[in-house]
Amino acid sequence: MARRKVKKTAEDKRNLKALTKTQSRPMLQLSRQMKYGIKSFLRNSWLSLAATFVMIMALMIVVVALISRDILNNTLTDIRDNLTFSVFLEHDLTRDRVELAAERVRDLDTVRTVALISPEEAMELYRLDPQNDQAMIDASFEAQNRFPWIMHIQVYDPQDTDEVELFIRTDPSVRGLLDESRPPSFEGEKREIIDNIARTTSFVERVGLAASLLFIGVAILIVFNTIRMAIFNRREEIYMMRLVGASHGFIRGPFIMEAMIYGVLAAVATSLLAFSLFRGLRGYLEDYGVTVGPTYDFAYQYWWAIALGLLLLGVFIGIIAAHLAVRRYLKLNPR
Repeated sequence: MARRKVKKTAEDKRNLKALTKTQSRPMLQLSRQMKYGIKSFLRNSWLSLAATFVMIMALMIVVVALISRDILNNTLTDIRDNLTFSVFLEHDLTRDRVELAAERVRDLDTVRTVALISPEEAMELYRLDPQNDQAMIDASFEAQNRFPWIMHIQVYDPQDTDEVELFIRTDPSVRGLLDESRPPSFEGEKREIIDNIARTTSFVERVGLAASLLFIGVAILIVFNTIRMAIFNRREEIYMMRLVGASHGFIRGPFIMEAMIYGVLAAVATSLLAFSLFRGLRGYLEDYGVTVGPTYDFAYQYWWAIALGLLLLGVFIGIIAAHLAVRRYLKLNPR
């Protein structure tokens, strides 16, 4: 035991001598700080792996939150661009009256397009729909056509239909043509779908931001405690360095390097894991009508920017945690 302690003391003295020689040589100082940061990382391997794992979780939550937000926004935009509301008109109207009403609706500022479907076209679409009962389809060939005129209205913002609704309910050229037995779809399931997706997107943004900040804080705390353990193990060496006049920045360097290693490893692992999961889940999400394509294409086109962003975030977390840990130690242990 005594021999091992003497050997460790001699090694610490050699390390101290090498470090103090480099204070006036920045590049050599950086290389030696990196070297001792790696040694400290390997010396406390279990703590280092735990800190890296927590940082991976934090970065992964950030990635999932950003991807989820982008996917939901793209899905909402896709639905908005393809969603039409239906207004049902009496079936026995002439085409001229219906087209005149459609033209007046088309002139509204909030309306993008208006498309008309005649009773004959509506019946044909009903017969071609495989989801309808075959007996009812067969009966439609014998029965009188009672399908209404349908006015499909597409607005610029599906959540802002007040102008269209008010116009249809109050304008004489349209109100008198409405089929009272079939209310417009402004108040139906389509409106609810838009509102639900908008609420879900807002909820995911808030939860994602809160979870990201929470786990970033946890990662900083874990790395902070890991660096404190490393400082405790090297407290005698730090004491000797301060005796010979080492600056706080010089003392802090190896620990910041160690924490940066956590960030680099966590960023690499998170990038590989996130891209693999995204690729595997793409088909599953598209089967449920989720618009994944634009986000997927962007992620694989600019993978290097995403990986770089994760790297910078991981390194930033490590630097902040190491800086706080060393600063606390030096503050509590003045010369």
